[in-house]
Amino acid sequence: MLPPLSVIAPVSVELRLAYVLHHFRQAYAEVPEVSIGYANQQPQVEVVASAGDFFARQEPYPPAPSLREWQGQLLPFFFDLNPAQPLLELLPAKHARINADLLAAAFYLLSGWQEYFSEERDRHGRFPYAASVQHHYSFVAVPVVNYYFDILKTAVEHTTGQILHPRLWVNEAPFATFITHDIDELRSAWKAPPKLLCNVATC
Repeated sequence: MLPPLSVIAPVSVELRLAYVLHHFRQAYAEVPEVSIGYANQQPQVEVVASAGDFFARQEPYPPAPSLREWQGQLLPFFFDLNPAQPLLELLPAKHARINADLLAAAFYLLSGWQEYFSEERDRHGRFPYAASVQHHYSFVAVPVVNYYFDILKTAVEHTTGQILHPRLWVNEAPFATFITHDIDELRSAWKAPPKLLCNVATC
C-alpha cells in the first residue's frame, strides 16, 4: 500500500537522475562510464534543467509539452522551456548538451506520477486512460521514453566514441512477449459470461 500523500517527501534531483539512468542502462548493453546530469554537476552529457519545483509538489500534470522531431517522429517533451533551441548539441571536447529536460520528462512518465497524484479514478479505483497525458496529447501509441533514451544514447556515443547496442533477450531476440490479463471481477470466477472474457485476438 502506498503511503498517504501527506507524508510523501519531495523527490530529489539525485533520486530522479538515478532512477532514469538505471532504466537507461537496462535498455543498452555495456554502457560506458560517462557523466550525465545537469549543468551544476559539470557532466559530459549536460541536460538543461527545466522542471523547477514540480517534483516538490503533488500536482499530477506538468505544463503542456512542446513538440519536437527526432528521427522523423514528432514527440512531446515535457519540461522544455526553450523549444527554439536545438534538441541535441554535439559539442567539442567530448561534450553534448540536450536542451530539453528529458531526464525529468522520462521520470514523470516512467514513475507513473500522474496516476499516483491524480484524484481521477474509475469504478474499480483505477486511474482512467481518459485522464492521462497520453490521451490528452495523443501519444499513447508512441514509445516516448524509448525515443528520449535514443537521444541520450546519441549523446553518450558522441562523448565516449563507443556505439551502444540495445540489450537483447535470450538467443539475441530483439523483443519478448508476455501474455497478461485483467481481473476486474475477483470473485465471479466461472459465472462471468465467457464472451466477455474472450480476447478479440483469440476469439
